[in-house]
Amino acid sequence: MKNSGQPGTIEKKENSLKVNRRTFLKLSAFTGVAIGTNRIIGQFDTPAALPLRKNAHNAPEEKWVVTSCLNCPARCAIRVKIVNDKAIKITGNPLSLVSEGKICPRAHIGLQVLYDPGRIRFPLKRTNKEKGKGIDPKWVPISWEQALDEVTHRLKSLQNSDQPHKLLLFSGLNSVSSEDMIIRFAGAFGTPNLISGNGLDMETEKSGNWMADGHYSHTTYDLDHTNYILAFGADMLESCKPLSRFLRKWGKLRREKPNRTKVVVINPRYSVTAAKSDWIPIHPGTDAALAMGIANIIISEELYDKTFVNHWTEGFSLYKKLVLNQYRPGFVSEITGIPSETIYRIAREFALTKPAIALRGKGSLNWPEGSYTSYAIFCLNGLVGSVDVPGGTIYQEYPRYKDLPRLIDDDIARRGKAQPSIDFRGTVKFPAAKVVTNQIPESLLENVPYPIEMAIGFNCNFNMSAPGPGRWDEALKKIPYYVHISPFVSEMAQYADLVLPSTTFLEEWGYDHSPPGSGFAEVKVKQPVVKPHGSARSIIDTLFELSKRLKGGVAQSFANIGDGSEGFVKFRTATLMPWKEFLAKGV
Repeated sequence: MKNSGQPGTIEKKENSLKVNRRTFLKLSAFTGVAIGTNRIIGQFDTPAALPLRKNAHNAPEEKWVVTSCLNCPARCAIRVKIVNDKAIKITGNPLSLVSEGKICPRAHIGLQVLYDPGRIRFPLKRTNKEKGKGIDPKWVPISWEQALDEVTHRLKSLQNSDQPHKLLLFSGLNSVSSEDMIIRFAGAFGTPNLISGNGLDMETEKSGNWMADGHYSHTTYDLDHTNYILAFGADMLESCKPLSRFLRKWGKLRREKPNRTKVVVINPRYSVTAAKSDWIPIHPGTDAALAMGIANIIISEELYDKTFVNHWTEGFSLYKKLVLNQYRPGFVSEITGIPSETIYRIAREFALTKPAIALRGKGSLNWPEGSYTSYAIFCLNGLVGSVDVPGGTIYQEYPRYKDLPRLIDDDIARRGKAQPSIDFRGTVKFPAAKVVTNQIPESLLENVPYPIEMAIGFNCNFNMSAPGPGRWDEALKKIPYYVHISPFVSEMAQYADLVLPSTTFLEEWGYDHSPPGSGFAEVKVKQPVVKPHGSARSIIDTLFELSKRLKGGVAQSFANIGDGSEGFVKFRTATLMPWKEFLAKGV
């Protein structure tokens, strides 16, 4: 068809294609998929784009390399297809018992991460002293030698002035091996201020568990053998960790058992998981009241597991008195917006369908007083005897890596670590917390308990991911000298004085283990599938180099543990499996 030149008229060719609405939608969907796929791997997966280097059989050189994903904390084992030194495809590793060889959609985005045109190629130095949202830092490229000299000079100044505690370290989503090295660096240097993003994630689940059974850790669920799941704010098919395991287990729960596991989702939002389950909408932030209301019915009708409660719990009489006096179903119905008859139904189902699990997610826990909500929901598992039993909550095992040598810290480092942390963890303000990420803006703005002189961020972007990002923007402006280590210039990097390019998870050495979810320990190797982009270096290698320049206790703490990222991974995993076999199998 073409425009005739007259407004509102179109000339039609006699043999033009007739497209109805259904055909149009099909074509649109196909075109969208084709465009999306081409953007991800098109320039690397087509004969026209690939270098025509061929082997003796006149075919492109192909190989598969095993490694592990880092597009979410699940860190699944993966395989990457390499053609002529280009990564073109990512699949699951069939030897993994955690993900059972499957991956979620996030894993495929690893190719976009690797080949993103916005990757940083060289260290960047800020030349504009003014900092703020939307203000151009006016970056200029510098050498790694100059960049590391600047960082070392600043760190030595803190040591020489007996103020190592005024160094603030931010840690985002990193491999377990990188986290181990960042923790070691903080301890050897002498700062108590290592702040991870865990406080923005599921720390409330951990603290709730600590109050309930003394384990400050995430919960693991025996999904294979459970018959009933009461999911509070848990989007098992969208974002619950480990996502790939939940996705795989969903098929088993709903399709591969003679009697399907019943799933009841408590969520204000009609999520994908809710759409495939029995959905019960609830007023936001009232999950704890519902848990206590369910407990009221289970106790008053004597449906609880008396043997478990009598032999394995303490304080039941006080808990019973609180639940029966303050959380009657009618009152809970008014709070939650859930009809009383529905509360009675799910309480009876949960107590009588054994084994059953009360499962928690971010939707129920990422609220003020989330630790208490976590505790209240976990207590339901105790009521029905679903703690440390088949089909209930179980405990995660972790791998036995080779022990690191004793940390060498001098008097300056010890005095620094004795200072209070600026997130006030373990104080009257946050007595049960291990990290309070979102306390940092207030502490920086108010200079409490002391001012911070320097900060280093490792793959973090808190002023994008945390509530109240404006507070973070103002706080980051106050840091006198900030070093950001990442493959990209993010929102947080805009406030940096120096940006160091780091490798992505497909370009570096490391090790990871399965997050809570499976119960058993599974270690995954990270090995480079392609060469690093530009002059990017891994976080581990950067920390090794800084330790050598700082000398003293820091240098001694990093000696004899591999002298580099590959050597460090060999050192830590040597007790688990022969090195060549580990690199071949990946898990």
